[in-house]
Amino acid sequence: MSVAVGAIVLLQSETKGSFSGASRLQAGTQPGTESLHIDPLPLMQVFGKSTLERTLDRIAACGVQDTTVLVDEDLWPYVAKLRSSFSGLHFDVADDVWFQVGRTLRKFRDFGIEHALIVDGYSYMEADFAALLEFHRQQSHMVTRVHDAMLPLDLWVADCDAFLESDELAHRPFSGKGNTFVMKGYTKRIATTKDFRQLIVDAFLGRCQMHPSGREIRPGVWIEEDAQISRGARVVAPAYVGHGVTINENALITRCSNVEQCSQVDCFTALEDTTILPHTYVGISLDVRHSIVQGNKLLNFERGVVIQSDDVSLFRSTLPEEVQPKSPFDLVRIARTQETSHSEEAQVQECYAKSVPSINPATEFES
Repeated sequence: MSVAVGAIVLLQSETKGSFSGASRLQAGTQPGTESLHIDPLPLMQVFGKSTLERTLDRIAACGVQDTTVLVDEDLWPYVAKLRSSFSGLHFDVADDVWFQVGRTLRKFRDFGIEHALIVDGYSYMEADFAALLEFHRQQSHMVTRVHDAMLPLDLWVADCDAFLESDELAHRPFSGKGNTFVMKGYTKRIATTKDFRQLIVDAFLGRCQMHPSGREIRPGVWIEEDAQISRGARVVAPAYVGHGVTINENALITRCSNVEQCSQVDCFTALEDTTILPHTYVGISLDVRHSIVQGNKLLNFERGVVIQSDDVSLFRSTLPEEVQPKSPFDLVRIARTQETSHSEEAQVQECYAKSVPSINPATEFES
């Protein structure tokens, strides 16, 4: 007999610490996304799709009947696009995340759901959810927590009637309760932007199941069909060029670099071990290494610094100015006024219309 299963995905601000209680921004770590004013780490694109979207896809694939995403109030404006992409999910603002977890478990119980996965959105885990749920059903405890080879993970299965009073979950994870399930698959705790870059490198090198989308035109080079790459440009494995990207003459993309959707790399510029986030222009004759770039901001891992350029010939956002969030306060305003608008995508497409010499991605590139 099949048992109804729900899922709760937790998305908490990175400045408030992980669900295990440790701060995500420890002294001596690389700057977080708050330094760049860019999307939270689980919402940043890797090969055209965020790690949070990949987690939601994996949850759906194991037959979960009802999924609720609990979003910290500070991050609510960032999830507008995700809410439209996953219209079948429930998204709730959670000022006190664990209090809201208790309420959601009781809601699941009232709907006849017996067990619930509880997943931290800041962790990328290639977990076998079906095996985890089966293990939990065979045990007598009400909570099962997942560990990898080193540490406990922020991934649990709980019986939905395990906590009947709302204050039992307030400010407290399921520490010290229940069974332990040891997971053998790939895990990555994405606590910093350096962790995010390492996940991309691991994917390029085949250390995890995540693979670039698009067509692998030759070993280690993935190109989306609508990317525009000039004949003199070089894309050297491993590398990924995303949807709507323009790579101009004599540019070089190499060594685990990924250029995400609707970005442009201009002539004679070289990218090495670098991520270009969506809607970013990178100027002429630049040498960008070991970095993440979005809009006019560059985070360099070698020096541990964030650079903001006011020179639009170096770096800039390619979004129309009226839809560029310059601060978290602007982001809230944009989310409130444009959340249901369908005009932004048309503006972006018009912004990216380029008449540059290009070739079909199927054409062989110079090595």
